[in-house]
Amino acid sequence: ADWLAGRPLDAPGLRHLAQERGLDFATAVLYHAIRQSPRHGPLIEQLEGPGQSAPALDVEFVIVPGAFYREKPETGADGRIIKESAFRLGITTVTVPLHSFGAVEENAALLANWLSQRGERPMVLVSHSKGTTEIRHLLGRPDAPVLFSRVRAWIDLSGLFLGTPIIDWLRRHRINWWLVRLLFWWKGFAFAALDDIGRDACPAW
Repeated sequence: ADWLAGRPLDAPGLRHLAQERGLDFATAVLYHAIRQSPRHGPLIEQLEGPGQSAPALDVEFVIVPGAFYREKPETGADGRIIKESAFRLGITTVTVPLHSFGAVEENAALLANWLSQRGERPMVLVSHSKGTTEIRHLLGRPDAPVLFSRVRAWIDLSGLFLGTPIIDWLRRHRINWWLVRLLFWWKGFAFAALDDIGRDACPAW
């Protein structure tokens, strides 16, 4: 809070702060700035206030999982936290069985097929990480209004809607890029899917 007082916070300043004081300190400053923000602060204050009894919801929570959700469920990419919270509220959940790290177009096709075969019950989509990229891809299809006709809300948790700069970083560091290629070959993951989540593949709408 002392550092933030009287200083504007922008992306270059945040990068410089992380280099100067470390990533943990820069993250704390960013979070403090978000809490003080007139746009985001009231929501955080409301979330941290006394809870209210939730109304009964006749919906199904559909988890669109993130990258490596099968191999690394401890990351939360499998939607575990959402499932536990939904269970306490008496809401059913189901996970769409996507490839753990498949090409975006292929996973989007799996999601489209799953949605088309679902019943008439309203649903809330909850996407994590790479799952958000697949929903974004699906929204661009001509049949999207039909596929999403029963979706009442979409909750995006740390999703890659605009891609990730990590891909650009890997491309600039060729040794790391080839090590990742080798790892993906060893694990049987679709290496081409990395190109699907780069910033250039996910421009702003």
